[in-house]
Amino acid sequence: MFKFFLPLFLACSTLCASTTAQTFLNEKSPSYVYAGPIYRYTTLDAKGIGDFDGNEWGAYAAYEYIKLNSFYAKVGFECELGSVKDGPNRIGQQDYDVMALIGYVAAPGDYKRPCVIPYVGYGYYLILEHLEITGFADQDYTYKLPYIPIGLALLFKASSVFTFGVNYHYQWYFDPHLTIKSLEGSAWELSYTGGQMIDLSFIFNWSPHFGINFEPFYQLIRLGKSTAITNFGTPLGIQKQVFQNAGLKASLMYSF
Repeated sequence: MFKFFLPLFLACSTLCASTTAQTFLNEKSPSYVYAGPIYRYTTLDAKGIGDFDGNEWGAYAAYEYIKLNSFYAKVGFECELGSVKDGPNRIGQQDYDVMALIGYVAAPGDYKRPCVIPYVGYGYYLILEHLEITGFADQDYTYKLPYIPIGLALLFKASSVFTFGVNYHYQWYFDPHLTIKSLEGSAWELSYTGGQMIDLSFIFNWSPHFGINFEPFYQLIRLGKSTAITNFGTPLGIQKQVFQNAGLKASLMYSF
C-alpha cells in the first residue's frame, strides 16, 4: 500500500505547486485556531518481532499566526490511540506529539502570488507501547523523542472558497531514549532515529472567519536500535522499528 501512497502525495504536491493563485491570507485576521479528529492506518516493522498493522484514532488542535512578509508561528498538540497486530501478537499504542514552530511567510508581490513558509521549531514525541507477544511476558515500552522539525510549507488560493497547501518537514530526534517498565531505572539510548512527514491541506471556507480543513498525510518514523552492549560486545536491548502512518485529519477552523 505505502509504495503507492507516497508517490501519489508527491504527484499531488507537484500539481499544487504549478498553480498560481491568490493566497487565502487575510491581513486583518492573521491568527487561526483549529481542532478536529484524526484517523490513521499504521504499519510497524519491528525487527526480530514481526510486521504489524492496524488502525488508530485521535484528535489534534493548533494555533497558527500567518501574515504576509512577516514572521510565522505555530503551536500544536495531537494524540492517537489504537493497536497493531501480527497474527496472535499485539502492540497497543498511545502517541502524543507537541510542537512549536517559527518561520517566515515569503509572499513576493501581492495576494495574487503563492506564499512560501520555511520554518524550524522544537517538538516532543512520546510513544507508549504495550507488547503482548506470544511466548513472552507482557512489556510496556516508553519512547521519549525530543526533536527539531525543519520544513517548508506552500499555500495557494484556488477560488474564493477553496485554498490548498503542501507541507513537508523532516524531524531530527536529537536525544532519543527508551524505558522499559519491568526494568525500573534503565534508560536505553537509541542509535539513529528520524522522521519525515508530508501532508496536503484542502480548506473550504463559507465565511471570512470560518472554514473546514481536510489534511491527508503520510509519516515515516525510524527508531534506531539501542546502543547498549555487554563487556564482551554483545548487543543488549531493543532492535530498530520502522513506523509508517497514512491517514486523514479533519478540523474546524476559525480566523481572527
